[in-house]
Amino acid sequence: MDAIQTRYFKLRSSDVVSEVIDGEAVIMDLRSGHYFSAREAAAAVWSALISGQGDSEILAGLRADFDADSDHLKKQLDRYIETLVQHALIVPESEGRAPDGGAAPSAVRGRRPFSSLELEVFHDMEELLLLDPIHDVEEEFGWPVKKPEPDGP
Repeated sequence: MDAIQTRYFKLRSSDVVSEVIDGEAVIMDLRSGHYFSAREAAAAVWSALISGQGDSEILAGLRADFDADSDHLKKQLDRYIETLVQHALIVPESEGRAPDGGAAPSAVRGRRPFSSLELEVFHDMEELLLLDPIHDVEEEFGWPVKKPEPDGP
C-alpha cells in the first residue's frame, strides 16, 4: 500500500486576513471584498491549516475528536480544503513547515457527533471592503462613505 502524501497549505497572500472569535473564524479577502465564516470544527481546521499543520495531521485530530466514519471525515476535509482553495484563501505549500502554534483541529476534546465542515460566503460588504480610503472618499463625507460620482464633464 502506498503512503499518502501529506498536503500543506498557507494563506494566499497578506490580502487574506482572519481571526477566530468564540469558535468562529471570520476570514476576509481584501482583494475581492468577500468575507467568510467558518464555525466550530471548520474554524479549528482553518486555524490548523494556516498554522502549518498538514491535512493528515488535521484528519487524525478530527478522527480523535468526532464520532464519525473515517471516510466521511476525510471526504469532508478534502471538500472543505478544496472550497478554501477555490475561493483563493489558501494555496498549496511546496513542503511542510513547523506549525506556528495554531489550534488543534478541535478546541474541545472528547468524541462527539460530527455534521460537516462548512464555509459560508458573504458578498454584501464587497463595495465597502473594496473602498480605497485614501482615494475614494472626501473628508467632508468621511470613511466609509464613498464620495459622490461627478455629474458629468
